Amino acid sequence: MSSQIKKLRSDQFPAYIFYMTFDPTEKIDNEKALALIREAATKNNLIYGGHVKQRMRERRFTIQDILFILQYGELSGKEYREEYENWVYSIRGVDLEGEEGRVVTAIVSEYSIQIITVTS
Repeated sequence: MSSQIKKLRSDQFPAYIFYMTFDPTEKIDNEKALALIREAATKNNLIYGGHVKQRMRERRFTIQDILFILQYGELSGKEYREEYENWVYSIRGVDLEGEEGRVVTAIVSEYSIQIITVTS
């Protein structure tokens, strides 16, 4: 392979950028929501704010516990939050030690999930 890179003119190689827009105010079905949450967990595209970090310490949950619940738990609730203009999804399951847990999430983009809180 040559170390020289040939710059293509736009008339030689038309480039099209396709992207999907994600609207957090749009209600999506449970199956798709769970698939998006699990994919984000698999790729570790999770956002942890200060609130959930505090709750993790208080309730003795690790990041690995949260990932496990998101991967193997079931959707147990969803609600629209007007103040944040997004849908919030609760996933209930067991953590790595077999203890019941619930992770509350918000889908902020097609690829990222915000972890809001965790409860026993």
